[in-house]
Amino acid sequence: MSNSTGAGTLWNSEQFLGDLFLTGEKTPILDAIGGIGGSRTVVAKSHKYPCNVTVALNAGSQPSHAESALATTLPTPIVWDPSQEYNVTQPFAYGVTLSHEALIEQAFLDSSGIQQLDLGAGTALQEDKLAWQIELNLKQMAKDYNYTIINGSRTVSTEASTAWQMGGLIEAISTNVVAAGGNALTTADIDALALLMATNTAPLTDPMIFVGPTIRQDINDLYSIEPMDRKIGGHDLDSIMVPLLGQVPLVTDDDVPDTTVLAIDVAYVRPVVNIVPKWGTVYYKPTAGVAAEAGLLNGYLGMAWGKETFHGEIGGIA
Repeated sequence: MSNSTGAGTLWNSEQFLGDLFLTGEKTPILDAIGGIGGSRTVVAKSHKYPCNVTVALNAGSQPSHAESALATTLPTPIVWDPSQEYNVTQPFAYGVTLSHEALIEQAFLDSSGIQQLDLGAGTALQEDKLAWQIELNLKQMAKDYNYTIINGSRTVSTEASTAWQMGGLIEAISTNVVAAGGNALTTADIDALALLMATNTAPLTDPMIFVGPTIRQDINDLYSIEPMDRKIGGHDLDSIMVPLLGQVPLVTDDDVPDTTVLAIDVAYVRPVVNIVPKWGTVYYKPTAGVAAEAGLLNGYLGMAWGKETFHGEIGGIA
């Protein structure tokens, strides 16, 4: 059954008995970076915030300074010019509205709207229908946030009619990029990505490879998959051995396009939140209704990636 938009009524928010199964609930990359409001979450005091401050040192060379020159002349000064990568938070906002008639029903309804008796098979799934709708919207927020961490396209608002939109990892990564050129993924592609990351001094503190289901099957055919004594979001991780990277956890995330492999050092990717005075980070604010309960579920969320050279991408996989 498809979900409805607009107000929840007696007829589009039926009450059922039974076990609840949610489809598409997994949020692997969000779990890997600590979740919303976890210990790794950073509070930003504005929509726009820095991901890093970077100073690029010159290539190494051997200095040569004669004693006579140093006695009278300073070496040529070097002025170090920092640069900065940044991202923005955006509202993840959801409206919740349930009519009073929808709130009345606390028993199973059949297709004709006739109340059925509970003969001991279980209790009503939705004991508090409003709380249940809020809970499901929170799960949708996490799912949307997971998608945007990977695929987000950054927009910096310049007026009230322009929405702030956070940038994602695919958009952020520009240095360590391997182009598959419309071909199938090969071990040479992954080796080339590892070499790029090592050459560009990625710290490789806690790298993980994130792929969609189709590419995961391709990797299963290319590598010997090894189980790890490590979990993310309650799920066991597998790994592959990659030259220069070592044993790398392999994570399947439905939100990674099936043309892409992401190598993300999760040690440097952190959730970012804004605090709304009197309301906090993720909050539910009741609003005026007539014969309905209504409110706004909202959170201003972003993501900081550390430095884009800490991560890598293979794109254009057929």
